[in-house]
Amino acid sequence: MFLGGSLKPIGGHNPYEPAHMGSAVLSGVHVNNFADTCAKLEAAGGARLVSSGANLAQLAQDWFEHPVALTQARQAARDFAGGQADTLDSIANALIDGLDLNV
Repeated sequence: MFLGGSLKPIGGHNPYEPAHMGSAVLSGVHVNNFADTCAKLEAAGGARLVSSGANLAQLAQDWFEHPVALTQARQAARDFAGGQADTLDSIANALIDGLDLNV
């Protein structure tokens, strides 16, 4: 899956949702809003950063031509997102408490 909004300096998009669904992630380099997450997901093998539309096409083609590598990237993304579940739950709970959203 390609995360749009990351080829231009507008902040990028959250990679957790596609990773959680088992999608390998392609993203542009403008990921300021999610820099730490994208770096960790890339290091885990679940994402690749692209610098241009041509680079995006090449990396996507590479995964399509090498299905084993794509499968490994998809599993790495899923594993990464699954390993972050406790962190995300604690952030959500802190927001709910901080914003007094408990019902």
